[in-house]
Amino acid sequence: WGFESQSFFSSLPQLLGRPGYLISDYINGRQKVCCSPISMLFILAIIVMLYLHFWGLDISSKVISADLGDERLNQSIIWLWSNLGWCMLFETFMLVLPTWLLFRFSPKNSRHTVPDGFFIQFFMGTLVLLFSIPAEYIKCIIWYIPVYYYFAYRQLFGYGFWGTLWRTVFVIFEGMFFSGILLAFFVSATMKDLIADKETLIGIIVLTIIIFAINAGFLYLGYRIGKKSESSH
Repeated sequence: WGFESQSFFSSLPQLLGRPGYLISDYINGRQKVCCSPISMLFILAIIVMLYLHFWGLDISSKVISADLGDERLNQSIIWLWSNLGWCMLFETFMLVLPTWLLFRFSPKNSRHTVPDGFFIQFFMGTLVLLFSIPAEYIKCIIWYIPVYYYFAYRQLFGYGFWGTLWRTVFVIFEGMFFSGILLAFFVSATMKDLIADKETLIGIIVLTIIIFAINAGFLYLGYRIGKKSESSH
């Protein structure tokens, strides 16, 4: 709890100022350079919970300006917006697999493992939670999160401007896609009466499978591009 090298309060500024370099040090065995990412996320989660409980805005009455036609759907949207930070944190861990595939053959930290990917997202999840507090008041703050991902990934993996940019955009898109799929299945399971007939349900399932296959194909294509780029060097 002090300001020594492994404390939360000294590690957080490093994470804000040089996220990729700090993560690189940690996953390469230099754990003494900072606080454990799991501890950082846990401590900040407690801080955010206390903050939202005592000082957070009550935005439930402002989220929906028009009735969406179903009370459960209205309440689900209100819950999502009222817990924006936690939803973003959940989506962060949807990025582990896309990051592992698209940055597998990077100039720096190549062949990083899936467990390394979880540590990477523990660090990035800490940043997401940190941004969730001002995002309650200034919604545009959440757009800084993709920017931080870009700089963190560029420092961490060593690709150039375009190589980092398209991979980062695709990783974030894939995270949103997988989160959307899970949300769609949740809504379908809890609101079955909103689906008119079996044909509609079958159509939704088939469309989901097709979109999932297309995304899997793009992920594999990105993986092959990275592998071919590595072999050419």
